[in-house]
Amino acid sequence: AMMIHFDIPTFGKLILGLSLLSAAYTFALSLAATRGGLGLLKGARYGMHATTALLGVGVAVLGYAFLTHDFRIIYVERYSDRSMPWIYLLASLWGGQDGSLLWWTFLLGGYASLFTLTIRDRELSLQPLILATLSSIVIFFILLQLLSANAFATHLADPPLDGNGLNPL
Repeated sequence: AMMIHFDIPTFGKLILGLSLLSAAYTFALSLAATRGGLGLLKGARYGMHATTALLGVGVAVLGYAFLTHDFRIIYVERYSDRSMPWIYLLASLWGGQDGSLLWWTFLLGGYASLFTLTIRDRELSLQPLILATLSSIVIFFILLQLLSANAFATHLADPPLDGNGLNPL
């Protein structure tokens, strides 16, 4: 029986990269839709939902990394240990800057998607600019994560056997 190895850190980085592409797609279509393309606006709306979904997958992958004690990931090692109950492991997701950025970016995407769902056909002339603005903010936060605060960054040497635990504050 062949066992498929699931590389959580690589998958997490891939999801962040795909969410950046999706947000950039949303931004580009939104700008193009400012000239009155309703089809382009519809595509931008789908792009916003796809971006939020990908960010949600990213949050789930990081949560899974905490629950499975994947100490190859520096963030998991810094903010959890093997003795923690599962509820604290999930709370560790936003225990530090890197995970908090991912969590808040997901929430921002969620609010942007909720806006996209609720505004429907109102303010059609403003929607492209609003979606372009929201997606550019999401792009900024994803770039920040990919370039300097990546919650999926790994140890260069052998990973530790246990983590530091959650910050008591």
